[in-house]
Amino acid sequence: LSLRFKFRGRQPRRNRVKKRLFSVPLLLSIALILLILPSSLESETLGLNSEAGKLVGVCVTATAKQWVNYGDWLTEERIEMIKQAGPNIVVLMMSSWAWDNNPVSPVTGLTHRNTMIQIVNSLKSKGLMVIIQAHTNTQGINDFTSAVQGELIMDNPPSSQDSWIASWSDVIRTLKPDGIVIMNEPPSVWDTAYKDKMTVEEFSRHYWDFATRMCKTYHAIDPNIRLHVMSCPFWRMDFIVNVNSPIEVPNVIYEWHYYPFLSGGQGAPNTYLDQLYAQDKVEEAAAYIEDFLLNTGTTPSGKQRRGLKTIMDRGLPLFCGEMGIDVYTCVNDPKHWKDRMRALYAFMDKYDLDYAQNDFFRNPWSSEPDQIYRCGILNADGTNYNEIGKLWLENMLPISFGKADTNHTWKQVSFSSSFDSMPVIVASIMTENEADNCHMDLGNPSVSGFQVRVEEDTSCDGYHVSETIGWIAIKPGVYTVNDKKIIAGTVTADRRWKQVIFSSDFSSTPVIVAVIMTENEPDNCHVDLKSPSSSGFWVRVEEDVGMDGRHTTETIGWIALEPGTYDIKGAKLLAGKIDTNHNWATVDFPSSFGSTPTITAEKMTENGGDNCHIDLKNPSLSSFQVRVEEDCSCDGKHVYETIGWVAIG
Repeated sequence: LSLRFKFRGRQPRRNRVKKRLFSVPLLLSIALILLILPSSLESETLGLNSEAGKLVGVCVTATAKQWVNYGDWLTEERIEMIKQAGPNIVVLMMSSWAWDNNPVSPVTGLTHRNTMIQIVNSLKSKGLMVIIQAHTNTQGINDFTSAVQGELIMDNPPSSQDSWIASWSDVIRTLKPDGIVIMNEPPSVWDTAYKDKMTVEEFSRHYWDFATRMCKTYHAIDPNIRLHVMSCPFWRMDFIVNVNSPIEVPNVIYEWHYYPFLSGGQGAPNTYLDQLYAQDKVEEAAAYIEDFLLNTGTTPSGKQRRGLKTIMDRGLPLFCGEMGIDVYTCVNDPKHWKDRMRALYAFMDKYDLDYAQNDFFRNPWSSEPDQIYRCGILNADGTNYNEIGKLWLENMLPISFGKADTNHTWKQVSFSSSFDSMPVIVASIMTENEADNCHMDLGNPSVSGFQVRVEEDTSCDGYHVSETIGWIAIKPGVYTVNDKKIIAGTVTADRRWKQVIFSSDFSSTPVIVAVIMTENEPDNCHVDLKSPSSSGFWVRVEEDVGMDGRHTTETIGWIALEPGTYDIKGAKLLAGKIDTNHNWATVDFPSSFGSTPTITAEKMTENGGDNCHIDLKNPSLSSFQVRVEEDCSCDGKHVYETIGWVAIG
């Protein structure tokens, strides 16, 4: 993954404003153009972690046993698994005790410092950003209690803060991380020895003075380092703007953590959320999580994450450094623990928030005391992804989709964020606003977008009214979502039939959608499929009647997936097949969408010899219509063909 800029305490993209000077004639010209051109563009991107500025990562936890032996389990093979899981940032929890005492691992024979140097260098060599989380100054993770943190915040004994800053300064000089969480989860005064001596606000100001010292010191060492600062207490984000002031040091990022745990586990109880899930009110629960985090005033709970929305509205940079699920929730809420995480993923995506999921390597079903708090995404031996990991991979699916309104002229469609390599693109005309025979034409695909137009058959006049084109772009590869397989790829083909063999077989014939992604020759043409099976299909470029039938090589994008329902980071994807002929047939979705989805479809079979393509119309929340439309020069009557379709929204 390539990160295309240096991180200098960036402002969220929604708050970047550039001043421009406009003349009155220019404004009038722009208005006229907008009235003339069919310029409606709508796109949504899910899981594109290479987006400029968008950070999606994993937080690698070190337990009491692992401060010393990080390298025993965070091996090169598992670092490669981190890379393959799709994040672009990794958070490493560290102990200044282990750094200062530098113990030797009995397994690897390496000192703690050499181990961390090796791990950080390996992560960076794979293009991953590294954030160090300053977690403890104690030998054991559980020894760094709120009481111990309180003494550090109050600098008791004297010079405790100097020692803390000196240790982490050495870490920064040696490891050269991209960022540091200056102190993990500062406590409330109520959990310290000072609860009867000062208010929560007064204690928080002591911490803020300490935090400011840390930020200034670390910035002097590395002017580009990201400085992640949490509130004190860490769950009261409003203290950042109402009690303290944003720290006036470059590159300060305000960090927060959230776990949608089931009450009774490690997290704070949230019985109202539990009641919603117990009643299978999944959408209401997702809305509640959003309301809870933003504290919009309707949350029926006294423990809101106050201040998060204020920070967002003020344009202060945010990073959710820890989010995830615990074993207690997985075991005791088996029906809805995935819904809890999907709601959180959707919230992060909706508000364009950076985040890291805890934890990368932790057995979620273990009863070991140091392994029951949070769940990892790998199984017990760290060789494959567990159920939480599969959900993470589902969330990271690099897919973008949208709709574009255009006519017979080329329209540029830009992805809301670029892919890191050429994606697979499939698309279809979703509407029937004019009767003339036509099909959709793509050109100039790139990592950032493509061009599209409506192309009429050669027997028509070539001018067409605006139609809505639905499109999906996805990175080539094999994915598993909701225990169902998705394979996306490209193939180069001309007028001759060419076989495509899947990299792994499906259990039965999948849904297949495809489109010609390039425009290497001007002759009218469309993609033609036949003989679909569990192992592959055949494809060619078919020119319209009246052309010479000989076509140069084009790139064809295709997606094959099992029929059914997919949850993709807050979006719903439906895939299915229908048999129809030249008559309109209605496809009813098994469940309705909240708004008209993006729809793409393709004829999968070649049961009739006449030149034809598929035709869609009347897309809605619950259905659409489809038929096989022959070339104008044919008789218009076609035998039944199997059409594969995908709807997402």
